[in-house]
This record gives sequence, C-alpha cells and structure tokens, in this order.
Amino acid sequence: MQTHELFRAKSNLRRSRVLGVILLLSVAILRDTTPCHEQGAFGVVSAFSIMPVRRMTVSSVHHHPRNGLGGTCSRTSFQLKSTTDPKVESTPLSLETNFPQASYDPEDWNAYEEAIQELIKSRRFLSLKGKNKSTEDIQIVSDWLLQNRRPLIPIHLPLLTTPTPVMNNVQGKENDDSIFTQLQEQRNRYIEKTKLTKSQYEMISRAISYLGDNCAKQIGRLQNSPQQDGAPVITPTEVVRPLTVGWEKMLEAGMAFRGNSLSTYLYALSSDLDSESNNILAGQVATFHDLLCEPNEKTVSVRIKSLVARGDALGAEQVLTMLDSNDSNKNGLGDVKKLRTYQPLLKLYCSLGADTTQSVLRLYKRMKAESTVLFDAETYIMVLAAIAKHGYFFQGAPPIEGAVGLGYPVASGPELFDVIVQEMADDILEINSDCAQQLTNSLFEGQNQQKKSDLEDPNGQLAKEGELVASRVAINSKTALCPRTGIRLRLIILEKLQRKQVH
Repeated sequence: MQTHELFRAKSNLRRSRVLGVILLLSVAILRDTTPCHEQGAFGVVSAFSIMPVRRMTVSSVHHHPRNGLGGTCSRTSFQLKSTTDPKVESTPLSLETNFPQASYDPEDWNAYEEAIQELIKSRRFLSLKGKNKSTEDIQIVSDWLLQNRRPLIPIHLPLLTTPTPVMNNVQGKENDDSIFTQLQEQRNRYIEKTKLTKSQYEMISRAISYLGDNCAKQIGRLQNSPQQDGAPVITPTEVVRPLTVGWEKMLEAGMAFRGNSLSTYLYALSSDLDSESNNILAGQVATFHDLLCEPNEKTVSVRIKSLVARGDALGAEQVLTMLDSNDSNKNGLGDVKKLRTYQPLLKLYCSLGADTTQSVLRLYKRMKAESTVLFDAETYIMVLAAIAKHGYFFQGAPPIEGAVGLGYPVASGPELFDVIVQEMADDILEINSDCAQQLTNSLFEGQNQQKKSDLEDPNGQLAKEGELVASRVAINSKTALCPRTGIRLRLIILEKLQRKQVH
C-alpha cells in the first residue's frame, strides 16, 4: 500500500538547494532530530516548512506504483457561473440623498464644528482674504459652513450611485454623462440657493479642502507619536469625524476637488477601515477620485474593501473586471492589482459556505494569472482551508462547478489538492505552525471529524486505506520514508544559512 505524497523535494528551484521538509497533506509534519546524513538528510524542522517540493497531495491513502511518489500533478481550472453566488448579497451605494431638514449626528457635528471654527481663524485661511474678499465674506462663508442641516441642497450625482461607474481616464473630459457635468449642475443649484459669490464659494471649497489636510496631519502625528501615559486616548475614528460632515458638504456644493485633496481625505479615512462608517465613506471618496483622476492601487483597494464590507461581492468583482479592460491596460491601470487588492474579496468568499467554493477557486485562479500579485503563505492556506473544510479534497467528493472549465484536469479530490499545493511550493519557503494547524482543522472538518487542538505524537503505524494523516512524524534520515504513509521524500543537503532560514 502506498499513498499520495504531500511534498516531494524539488531540486531545480530558484531558492537553490533547500531541504524539502514538509507538511504532508495529510498534514503530516516532518520532523527529524537526528544529525544530518553526510549525503543529505533532514534537519530539525519544528515549524511546518514548505521547501522546494514537486508535489503535495492529500494523504488520503491510495495506491500508486512509483516509490511512494504518487499522485498526478494536475492543473485545475475554475470557471464560475456568475460573480453573484448564493449568500453573497449586493448592497448598492447610494449618494442620491433627499434627507429631510435634519441635523447631523451630534458627535460628528460637534467635531466638525470645532474643527471649522478653529480653521477659519487660522492664518492659512485668513490669507485667502485678498482685495476681493472682505471680513463680511468670511462671516458669510462661516455661516454656510456651520449650517447644521443635511443637506440644504439635495445631492444628485448619478454616477456616484453605482459602485463601479465607468471611469473617466482622460481628465477634463466633459459630456452629458461625465462626473464633471454632474458636479457643475450640482454646483449651479447650490449657488442659486445660497446666493454665494464666486469668491465666497471658492473660500468654502478651500475650507473643506483644508479640513482634510488638518485631519490628515493629526492622523500622521497619532501614528508617529505614541500617546503619553495618562493622556486621553485619541483614536483615528475620533480624528476623522469632521470629515463625515465635510464630505457631505463638499458633495452638496458640487466641488470638484483636485487629486491631492481627495488623496488627503482618503489617507485620513483609510487610517481606520475597521470602522464601518469610515470604510463606506472611504469607498465613496475613492470612487469619486477614480471618476475625476487616474485610479491607483490605493483607491482601487479601498473601493474593493468598502464594497466587501457591505457584502457587495458583485460590485467588487466589477471593479476588478474594469481594470482588466483594454483601455485600463493601455493606461497602465492593470499594474494596480496587488495581493491586498484581492484579499478582502477572497476572504469574503472563503468565509462563506460550500456554495461559494467555486468563487474561491475562480478568484484564486485569476490572482495566479496576475504577475503583480505576490502570494504569501497565509493566503495559500486560506484558499486550501476554504476548499478543504467542505471536503472537496477527498476521494469521491462532488465536483466543484466550473473547475474543469478553468483548465484543471479534475474538479475535486486529491489531485486538485496536488495542483494548488504545488503552486504554493513554488512560491513559499515555509509555513508556520498556525497555518498548518488551520489546514489540519479544515481537513478534519471536511471529513466530519473533530478538530485537533494539537498534532498527535508519532505512533509509527502505517495509515489505513483512505485515512487522513495529520500528525507529527519523524522521517528516517537515511531512507527518507514516512512511517505513517510510506512516502519516500527526496533528501537535499541544507547549507548552514539555509538551516537558519528554516529554523
């Protein structure tokens, strides 16, 4: 009886010759406390290490004739039906506001009021008063900035009511559908209602812009200077409260901020994306930025995180699809996609039920095709665990819909695991014990077995047919045979520096 091999040492890898120590997909973790053999042997591996390996497979024991190095390394493909999967509901972004004449949130308003009162007394703001601006102008501007009603003018910006509007990659483009035209119309309605002069409107615009600058400076000081013991604790959420009101007043007035001002707002708001309100507001600012200016990696990542926070997986995928367009690639926008761009959406899919496993595999395949996406061990394990916990890596598992359409030779089973773990082995030198434990628990969950809080001690007993092996084992330094699975691992000599890297 022989088994699928989880890891087989790989000799022709970029990282030179490194020991193939190994999380048996059985998640058998290889450990050897014996001295290294002179012709190559395993060193001590206390962490779960993924070294250069040729194959990693589920040790759901089954027969293979070649030296225990079984399993076919297949390439799986994943085609998903639609970007909308069960249990992933879309929440539209709405900036089409027709609020009653109500007050702002008291805490937000108090923070905004205090910030504006301080700002309009500042030398920077008062320096705006030139020969065409009087003290009376300052008072009028102050009165409008401190109007505690929301909104005075209904905000009508249709392009911002869609999570993934078509971006104007050419700045200054003006037509009936452009954000510039819509802002101009909003601005005209605002000025008609308020009777502000051009210079007064400009002062209001500068004040709202300076508000973002001041909040961003406070965030910078908060991040760079630890708070003193005994001092009141100030959080990023409290610092950016004024921007909640300032952002709405900016839209109400139809202001077309420059890229620097929008980036400042985005920097401040994204300092605390764990806050739901900041997350949503940061997403609006990022969307607005991408309509007025060139998108960048920061704005795209914030938009996706904001959409995912609202459960809008479809909107997040549409943003990614937009970046795949030919026009985006011509403008160099394809390079903005990084690992952190995809991670919020991938985490959402991985956290849901079996019905979204197809989305996990499809998005993973899409990420692997991007040269700018550099995977880490945690992301690989997250993908493997999400598929494993629903039992798709075991023999007899139902196929994952669309997998073959993506190019994989199989849609489930140990061979599918082989492919993904092989890709991980090509990228990752090692995984830590937390990652290995996460994968172990997911495998047991997929087999409806109780999760293990710790790995079992080696017992030296050969695994039975179909048994899931998840235990620490000692690999014989001369034969390289795993006593639990019968797998023979290739021995590679570790140099001194490589040993330190492993440990």
